[in-house]
Formats: sequence, C-alpha cells, structure tokens
Amino acid sequence: MNRFTYYYLTQVVDIGLAIDVSDADPPEIEAMDGRVTVLGPDNACLVCAELVEPEIARAEAMKRDHPDDYEKLKHEAYVVGEGNPAPAVVTFTTELACMAVNEMLQRTVGFRAVEGSAPNRVRKFHLCEDRRPGYKPRSGCRICDDDGLWGRGDIDPFIGRVS
Repeated sequence: MNRFTYYYLTQVVDIGLAIDVSDADPPEIEAMDGRVTVLGPDNACLVCAELVEPEIARAEAMKRDHPDDYEKLKHEAYVVGEGNPAPAVVTFTTELACMAVNEMLQRTVGFRAVEGSAPNRVRKFHLCEDRRPGYKPRSGCRICDDDGLWGRGDIDPFIGRVS
C-alpha cells in the first residue's frame, strides 16, 4: 500500500489505532491514539513518518505466508513485538473510519476552511484532543523522496517488489 500510492499516483487514506496499557492488574489504559494518514506524492510515506516498522511488517507477512518459519524465528527470539496484545475497540475504530471519510470528502468538495486538509491527523482519545503532526520524507527514501518511481504504474515486478 505504501508503494502503491506513489507508483500509481493515487492517494491512499490509512488509519491506525494504538492502545498502550499498563502492567497493572487489571491493566489500565495509559494512551489511546488514533490516526488518519493520507499517502501520496508530497506527503511522507508510512516508513518515513515512523508509522510502520518494516521488520514488524516482514514478521507479520511471514506469520501469514510461512507460519512454520515464523514459529522458528519466534522461538529463536528474532520476532519483534510478539506477545504484545493489540486490542481494538469498535467505537474508536469507527470514529477513525469516519475521520478518514471526512478527509476524503474534504479533498473532494472542500467543506472545511482552506487549510482543512491534513496529511496526518492524530486523535488522542485519552486526552480528548486532536493534533496534526508534520512528517517529512527522509533524505534518500526510495518511496517518497525519489520522484523517479512516481507514476510508473504497472511494472514487473509489481511496484518494484522482489521476493
């Protein structure tokens, strides 16, 4: 998805919810952050914005596609973050989906003020506040800082991926 938006010059709206809980018994919510991120040229990719960890994404793909190899690496302690709970709460994920639709509508019909669009919007549910962090492409990023691949579309291998 991260590469797709640049190769096909198509904006992609990505959402995420992170819930940090304490080690107390019972656990308490320490932070609950939701985000809506619009990917596309002139915006930082998910890696540069530090919203995606390539190593964790690789492990998740391995768990899905090669579960035996994944279990071997997990046993050898080569899997980052394994065992951490990843709870999702329907009301919060629904609110993030609505925020994403509102961002798409803003970009289509402009119902907010002139500066109403945001490539990144973070809702801190536990603090009842919103933020608009700015992320810049990292110098030399092969995805978002190099316009040489922007708009390349259908290539082989697909979006420059090699296995």
